[in-house]
Amino acid sequence: MKRYTLSIILLISLSLSISADAAPPPFGIKDIISPGEKAVLLRGNILTYARIEGKGEVFAGGAGVSFPGRAGRMYDYPSGYSVAAVEKAFFKGDAAMGEIIFNRLIDFPALRGMQYYSLSEGKAIPLILDSRVSGNSSIKQEIGGKSAVSYFTIKDNRLGTIPFSSKVWSGNAALSSISVCSGTVSRFGMKVFEPGDYRAYKFLVYDKTAGGWFYCSVQLMRVRSEIMKSLDLLKPENICNRLRGETVHILRLLGIDRRGDLAAFR
Repeated sequence: MKRYTLSIILLISLSLSISADAAPPPFGIKDIISPGEKAVLLRGNILTYARIEGKGEVFAGGAGVSFPGRAGRMYDYPSGYSVAAVEKAFFKGDAAMGEIIFNRLIDFPALRGMQYYSLSEGKAIPLILDSRVSGNSSIKQEIGGKSAVSYFTIKDNRLGTIPFSSKVWSGNAALSSISVCSGTVSRFGMKVFEPGDYRAYKFLVYDKTAGGWFYCSVQLMRVRSEIMKSLDLLKPENICNRLRGETVHILRLLGIDRRGDLAAFR
């Protein structure tokens, strides 16, 4: 019986490992952007949404915004997290820009200095105080594209030091990435995250007709500390501003200046 139980555990572990390393299912614009959202994004708006359990939800950008489809396959179900946020944007560029985007998504030291608009301070301040590669990285060529596996650690101005494991896939004019908190995170003696509690996803698809890329970012958090969840610093508007700061920073790395849109909320 013990040998049978051990075999089952090993099979489950192997299954989880294979699933984690497998490329996400193919996806297109319709999987991440609705027709209504597409029209708004093409006008230059950035659409943002965040909800926090017990604190409600907020939208920014002049229209509602939905989470991408295919939850459970492309990304984890938002309903299982105390914090869930999504942001969508569009930027001009050709299909060849996919190579540049891939390189920016794996350039984790470039996250250092990312700013966001702080509601408590009423101005833009640093969000990522430091970011460094913290493990071996690898890039693998695949049929129709390539993938990268990386490990990095950031120092967040509010949440503290967070280690991540990351995977980025690129192929067929589409890119996706997932970064998952890989260790226990504590702040001021309070447990904030356990491994797997903080997940950041990005999906990008090229649209030849529109002449550019549609971008979708999803962040999910299970915040363990009840005290941390109760603080005014953690509310939906703050989460939207954090997500907006990341979007503006990534676009800037691609040579696109959207700093005028840094504040989703003031």
